[in-house]
Amino acid sequence: MTLSLRHHHDSIRQGLVEMRRHCAASLPDLPALSATRLRQSKNFSANSRYIYDVLIPQARAGMDAGALRAFNADIRLLNDKRFAISAHIAKWGSREIGQDWEAYRTIALEICDLVDAQLQIEQRCLAQFADI
Repeated sequence: MTLSLRHHHDSIRQGLVEMRRHCAASLPDLPALSATRLRQSKNFSANSRYIYDVLIPQARAGMDAGALRAFNADIRLLNDKRFAISAHIAKWGSREIGQDWEAYRTIALEICDLVDAQLQIEQRCLAQFADI
């Protein structure tokens, strides 16, 4: 069964709350942070598969050329945000986080804001095609 867009977004938002809680700490709890990051990675992957395998093809199937151009521009924005998030994850492993917690906290909070923006774009351009 395919989970709804709302379910995917709720899972990701819950992870953002956890990430922000981690970032509020003066010292990292690396095992707990690692578990949160892993869960969040799985949530992102499931959401991406749903969007790219189900929603985008459904959306494109019924669009005229003008709507398709606007929709594709939104999808490019989503892709840009996904790449930025992926680059962050690739750069910051547990060792790097432990070595520079202050920098990680700052960047992780910026990434949380980027994810929030991504979810808003997904909601705006894809919710009408989703079983929410």
